Amino acid sequence: MEWLTTALETVSTLFTWILNLITSNPILAVLFAAGTLVPAGIGIFSRIKKTAKR
Repeated sequence: MEWLTTALETVSTLFTWILNLITSNPILAVLFAAGTLVPAGIGIFSRIKKTAKR
């Protein structure tokens, strides 16, 4: 069971490192936001558009 705790700590550390890297670099922050928010907005808009056609 100790291996699971170690694995979760490692994943948590890696995730924190990646987030710190992204937020400390403005270009990466913009790319991250554009890569997550823009597709989500497009998906929401297309669903609203499909619903309005019915």
